[in-house]
Amino acid sequence: MTDDESDIENMDIVADYEDNPDSSGVGYMSPPLSRLTSESDLNYSIYRLTVALCDPLQQPPDNDKQVLSLDFLADILIPLSYHEVSQKPHFLFETSSVHLIKFTLSTIYFRLYCALQETLNTDDELKLRHVDNSPDHWFENLHYWVPSKEVQSRPRQFKVYYSMSCLLLVAIYKLFAPESPKEPYNLTKNPYLFHLVRSWKCHTNVILLALEIDRRIELQNEEEDSDENQTPEIIYNVLEGSSAVRSVLAWILNQNPSVDIPDTNSDLETIEDPDVDWSYDIKELPLLEFVLPLSRRRANCGALRVDMRLIVIALIIIRSGSHVVSTSNQSSKPPVSYSYRKQAQQDAISSVGDLLVDLEYDDRFDEDIRYVFEFELDGFQDEDEKQGIDDSQLEPVAIGDNMEYTPAFLEVIKSFESATEEDKRKYIFDDVTELGYYLKFVILKTSSSSKAQDSPWDQVLLNSIAYAKHAASETHFYLYPGIVLGFLKMPASIEDIEECRKKNLFLLPISPITNFELFLKNNTQLARSVLDELMMFPYTRSKTLNLLSKEQNLNPLMIDYVYELVSGLRGRQEHSAYTFSRLGGKVILDEREIQLFLHNFLTRCSEYFAAVDGFEDLDGNRVILPESVAKKTMSLLCLMINRLVAQGIIALGSDGPFTFNTELRGLLIGWIGRVKEARTLYFEISSALYDDARDGIREQANGFEDETREKVEEPPTKARNYGISESTMAKIESWESSAETVAIVNTSKAIRDEFDNYVGRLKEYIASIVWVSEVRSSIPADIVAGDLRFYLDNFNVLCKVDYFAGAMFEVFESCVSSEPRLGESEFSEAFINGETEFKDGKKKKKKKKSKKKK
Repeated sequence: MTDDESDIENMDIVADYEDNPDSSGVGYMSPPLSRLTSESDLNYSIYRLTVALCDPLQQPPDNDKQVLSLDFLADILIPLSYHEVSQKPHFLFETSSVHLIKFTLSTIYFRLYCALQETLNTDDELKLRHVDNSPDHWFENLHYWVPSKEVQSRPRQFKVYYSMSCLLLVAIYKLFAPESPKEPYNLTKNPYLFHLVRSWKCHTNVILLALEIDRRIELQNEEEDSDENQTPEIIYNVLEGSSAVRSVLAWILNQNPSVDIPDTNSDLETIEDPDVDWSYDIKELPLLEFVLPLSRRRANCGALRVDMRLIVIALIIIRSGSHVVSTSNQSSKPPVSYSYRKQAQQDAISSVGDLLVDLEYDDRFDEDIRYVFEFELDGFQDEDEKQGIDDSQLEPVAIGDNMEYTPAFLEVIKSFESATEEDKRKYIFDDVTELGYYLKFVILKTSSSSKAQDSPWDQVLLNSIAYAKHAASETHFYLYPGIVLGFLKMPASIEDIEECRKKNLFLLPISPITNFELFLKNNTQLARSVLDELMMFPYTRSKTLNLLSKEQNLNPLMIDYVYELVSGLRGRQEHSAYTFSRLGGKVILDEREIQLFLHNFLTRCSEYFAAVDGFEDLDGNRVILPESVAKKTMSLLCLMINRLVAQGIIALGSDGPFTFNTELRGLLIGWIGRVKEARTLYFEISSALYDDARDGIREQANGFEDETREKVEEPPTKARNYGISESTMAKIESWESSAETVAIVNTSKAIRDEFDNYVGRLKEYIASIVWVSEVRSSIPADIVAGDLRFYLDNFNVLCKVDYFAGAMFEVFESCVSSEPRLGESEFSEAFINGETEFKDGKKKKKKKKSKKKK
């Protein structure tokens, strides 16, 4: 044992562990954990060590030298576990190899991990996938996918279970890591690879169930205009825990060169900060922070991005000697496909095909999860608002110069506060009732064409909203912005709608018409100015942006205001009849606000134009948007988007947060044959995406081409009779980029021929494994063994060659088409490459929350 390991053993954690055997509440254990720990003292000791490292009350004390990250805690757990094992008389490690020691420890960790998953109810993929989560049955079926009530009654303890799961996974990963830190991690050398993928799917299913319920409850609250329906706290706890475990699993599985190869066939874009290290969250973030979704730096840290094509072949090779591998308990009323999948999971080879079913590839569920917990954080601030916390204690929402009043408005405040009770209403409404009456009046009042003819009360309304930030929080003035916004969001009365139609104001809704829509139609300049002022108040800024981007029917006036807002044209305008209360001359939005606003607005536009095909509203009425109206609106929307592109606010291409490729292509795809502007814009986006994906490869390929033709066309020397020649493998290892790999392979027939020969031999082996053929291969056994071992030993290098991955996938496809054991697994190449959207993996964020939680 090294000196470092000895130092670790002497840390305070050991003393705490001995002196406080029940300080973590381990007196109660779930049945799975109890069964495991009762098998041997060693299992119990490892369990206790893992608890002690993950329990906030037992962790080693914080220090200035080392962050208690998952990586560091795993470095503590392994030597401490070795110390425990070495004390047992039946483990004579002095004569054992280091690999046997590592494997022995890994089996203990893995069995403990499995017991934890059974405790947390995340161990059965089929049960989780087929839970009846419908509105009528979701509550009664919670017990299928959340921990038992006995475990829930100890919330701190079962939260520690999630942390333990994360730590055990990292420890298992480290036990099979290469000795040299410069050598890449080889997934096929991890004997638990199959189980890691399956566990990732289990936690993904849990996340889908939780997000579906949370979204449904929020929509119900919006429909009922209430905040009484609440997502159960246990769902938030499970969502938080499964998100953390899933992130660790994805971090392990994504350690493969294929992750760095761009998928030019996918319509989906991955928004990631290139400066963020994949390992940062594991190595630099304390465990207590890692389990919190908002703390993790990687945006989509739980998404699976590894190329599964070669992993499938590796799993078939590894599992070719296995038989029955798993069982699944049947969940409530499973569909017919459930029985086929259950049967497939009993066979080692068929289970590989089943592993690919419902594989949510390159998803963005982490963004949805972050939103859920961001809202929870906002909810606490809303509670503070109810309790009347001084606005000075809150960080201003308005940014830049917008944080300060103009000198002119400061004079208005001064005049209001010094005026008599009778004259105060000339500046600011002094009564809530008076404000309400004027709101009801003004939404139907048609604006005049002359600035001089506009009512002075319009400016008083704007002053009343603007004054709220200056007013004391315990006064009714402080409530004015919320009152105004709440009124604008309310559905308009039938009488008011008919009044607008009498004025020949065109109204064609696909969702209920709100007071704001009437306001914008009748008195557009005042309505826009009201929005400007509402965005200056802390508690109505984000709600106003949501009102605009997600809750309104689309119309030309709305499109025009959106353009003005994101272009920086709102606020103080030269020819406006109204004055803006803030400095800066315009409404200032930061980049994140613009990005989120445009994402929501474009998504809402897609929903609006989909009404051309008709749909039933909540009352069962058939709603259809006339195509003639939709075409005109789409043309105007394309004009707006083109202007934003010209101004650099929306970017075409694959890089940057302002590309909106998914939203724009989804919006335009159905209209390229009907609206010229939509067709032109769609193909401009597609062309930009294609150019970005290919330019780098072409530029590098041109540089490599001459050298490649001279050096690579020579037939490779092959000293061995299996795998790929040493000279070719050396070349592949030296290629630093995917562009270089593609260029050289495409220009070298000799290399392609060598790979084709290797693929041909592997095809014969794989077919014999899958078909359980009784006909022996004509290839000598030593070459067969050499080829298969070569595949696993050089897995990372082979993953750099997309040509080889494609050829091997064709081999697998041919086996699937001929072998019913795999054919029943119902997967396709799109699932492997991430070319489909996998259960709407990227479309979950259709609607976000607008109501406060209690």
